[in-house]
Amino acid sequence: MRLRIIDGPIQSQLEHPRISHDTLYAPLNPHKSLSINALITKENIKGELIGVGSNKQTLTTPFTAYRSNEPRFALPEFHTDIPATGTWTLQTTLVDSTAYYVPLLSVTEKIYLYQTAASLIGSHTRDLGCDGVMTKDGFMLSSFTKGRPILLEATYTDLNTITGTITTDSESYSFTGKRNSELKKTTDTSKSLLYLLRGLFGAYQEYK
Repeated sequence: MRLRIIDGPIQSQLEHPRISHDTLYAPLNPHKSLSINALITKENIKGELIGVGSNKQTLTTPFTAYRSNEPRFALPEFHTDIPATGTWTLQTTLVDSTAYYVPLLSVTEKIYLYQTAASLIGSHTRDLGCDGVMTKDGFMLSSFTKGRPILLEATYTDLNTITGTITTDSESYSFTGKRNSELKKTTDTSKSLLYLLRGLFGAYQEYK
């Protein structure tokens, strides 16, 4: 079996999940200090995300997963006109994490966001992915970073500055963010992909 975790443009493929009768077990890292144990039914998959830290303490987060082709967030009817596309540097209040294992984010973190209408996808340091939506006064991003859930909620203070909160399964802390560069806002995914492929082909021809 293979288990694939998708966060925006990033896909993580896990090679060692197993099913015994109606029980799913999936280690999320090579050391098996993070894992999923769940019961599979016709309606859902219900279980726990289990982490064991260096101090041998165990952190358990219950979850329920439903079969669906719907996006992680419902698209809002109205959202801010300030675009999110660009490179952002976040400064968090995290100094010494209270988590049982490695913090999800550094004190300084860089994220790269791409907006299509009200939807967002992006990546951040260490090639980890996220996706989300615009909100009335900012945006929300979700990720499954290092085998752990994370929610980032941001509010614009001006065109290129945000403040907000990062929430994980064990902690919550605030951050400020500054846009370093602003890329062109994406309005049509298929057209943007065509332009990207055309640009790559042109670069390849120049290289030849």
